[in-house]
This record gives sequence, C-alpha cells and structure tokens, in this order.
Amino acid sequence: MKAAILTIGTEITSGEIVNRNAADLAQKLESVNIETLMHISVPDEKHLILNALNSLEQIADLIIVTGGLGPTSDDFTRYVIADYAGVDLFFDKAVYKELEEKLQNRGRKIREGHKNQCYFPVGAKLLPNPAGHALPFQLNIKNKRLYVLPGPPREIESIWNLALQSELQKLNIKKESYLFKWKCFGKGESEFAEIVEAIFADSGFKIGYRATVPNVIIKVWVPETKMHLKEKYFSEFENQMKNFIVSNDTQ
Repeated sequence: MKAAILTIGTEITSGEIVNRNAADLAQKLESVNIETLMHISVPDEKHLILNALNSLEQIADLIIVTGGLGPTSDDFTRYVIADYAGVDLFFDKAVYKELEEKLQNRGRKIREGHKNQCYFPVGAKLLPNPAGHALPFQLNIKNKRLYVLPGPPREIESIWNLALQSELQKLNIKKESYLFKWKCFGKGESEFAEIVEAIFADSGFKIGYRATVPNVIIKVWVPETKMHLKEKYFSEFENQMKNFIVSNDTQ
C-alpha cells in the first residue's frame, strides 16, 4: 500500500507555519509498513484541493488529508471531499449534541459556525478525536482509502494513538523492503558515495544519503526478496567503512 499526504492551509503555503503534519504522518505510516510517496500542501482554495486529490489518486492507495475541519468560513474541507466523492453531506445530530455538551461543560456556548463541524459526507466512518472538537472521518472512494483529519498536530497525535494506528495495522500490510542506516564521519557525501555505490553496485538494493554536518547518514533499503543477500553486502560495506562508521541502525 502506497500513501500520499495532502495538507490544507494557507498558513502553510504562505510559510507562516512549518508543515509538521506531513513529516510526522509519514513516519507514523512507515511504522505500519506503508510507504509515503508524496506530500502536497495547498492553500484554502477549493479548486486547488480538488486538483490535488485528483492528482494523488493516480499514485496512492491511501490518502490522508489534514486541515480545514474547523468552524470558520475557511474550513470547507468536508465540502470539497463530498464533491470529490460525488456524495451529499448529512448533518449528524448526535455529533452536534455531543459538541454542544462539550462546549457547555467548558462554559462556552455553541455557535452557528460549530454546525459546520457536524456535517459529513454520506458513507463516512467517523473516528474519535479526544483532543479536539472536529471529528476525523474515513471514506472509501475510487478504490482508495481516504482519511480526513483536523490540522492541529496535537489532535492528529491523539487520533493516531487512539484509532488510526490500530485500524491501519489491521490491514496486515507486508513490508516490501527494510531500511538500514549508518552514521559516518570523516569524508564528504560524494566521497562516501563513491565507496558505497561500488560496494552495492549489483546488489539490487536502493541507496540514499543525508548530509548532517559533520556526519553523513548512509541509507540502504533491502527488498524483502533480497534479504538473503544482506549479510554478504553488509559485511563488505562495514569492512571497508570501519574507520568511518560512528553508529548504525541495522537491527
């Protein structure tokens, strides 16, 4: 299963805030064996959100959308999702009543804008949000799994821990490849690359690098089908690189 993450918010595309959600969610998805192929951020503009969804469906089996589920006029993600799915929205009276009670318990009065948070696309499965008022939801659209989450990172963390992680784990997605990493010191990225590329030239492994001055992280993805070759190539790698390896993550 391949994933894509769509982050909605003019405050993100304008640079006002950093997009933490995409990075955090990609790491969370990796923990349940789902590879993220693309992150897209768009402002609060309906046609751009719809265009992004149409693009992402071409590459991903799972699309996670964050942002735009609040009570204000620029929170219209649910309406765009309904258009994308070709379904109507329905008003959930039970959600409205629960929201009203939550606000009353905090000494607040429910307002007209809060009704916006009680509409959901027909067929949506609602998920809990113990850290906020906007309920996330899930839809199956065009043979894709679509999850729509609120924007605040604290709420996403709560939703993931309470519901989303276990739901995705139940899909029993098999790991296609395994990532191994070494932190190295003493040469530049290009110098290390010459050594590494020669060692793994005919392995069929995928190689990557990340320079984090003064170190270089060397990453090797080994496909499940080639795990029997790991010991051969890793032994050669660690023998040639023994004077430069600071630490490793190869378990």
